[in-house]
Amino acid sequence: KTAVRVQNGKQLPYYTREQIDQEGKLRGNGCEIVFLKDPFDCYLLHIQGSGKIRLPDGRLIAVRFAGSNYRPYRSLGEEMIRDGLLDRHQASMDTIREYFALHPDKLQSYLNRNERYTFFTIDSRAVSGSLGVPLTPMRSIATDRQIFPAGALSYIVTTVPSPAAAARAAAAPWSGVVLDQDEGGAITGANRVDIFWGSGAEAEYMASRMKH
Repeated sequence: KTAVRVQNGKQLPYYTREQIDQEGKLRGNGCEIVFLKDPFDCYLLHIQGSGKIRLPDGRLIAVRFAGSNYRPYRSLGEEMIRDGLLDRHQASMDTIREYFALHPDKLQSYLNRNERYTFFTIDSRAVSGSLGVPLTPMRSIATDRQIFPAGALSYIVTTVPSPAAAARAAAAPWSGVVLDQDEGGAITGANRVDIFWGSGAEAEYMASRMKH
């Protein structure tokens, strides 16, 4: 997939993350839904493709994927590992967040390395994948649609992070029947499958530590 913009009758590549967030190329067009106070949380929402946002008055709004600039995707964690900021075996969403909490001045330059940008729309319906059907925690997966057929019934044998407080560093065997109901810019190749864990603190814990 590609996205273009038209300027003086010519089709040009769509704006990058840096052009949108730092140079304000879309500013003044009324495209904004909300502004998030934490740029790292905002980036995670872009990676996940959907989520719930709590407003200052306590209300929750749900947003889902509405489009992308379809620019090249680069993993934040992989970039940090390549630069020697993180050890591959210790890299997780927690360690990435901790690093940028200590070095906030470096965050934006790393975010800009990933040119891929996600656009959202407000949607109160259940979280859905690229097939437009609601996703089910631990039963919906995302794969590379260039390789795996959409909606395919699949069986997974893997290990998952243990949710038990006494075994936070442990992994537990898990297997089950799943449906291929989603896709994503970072999910490429025959050896990549993402499991949908749902929402909430427990789902975030599982998703950020799943590496098998």
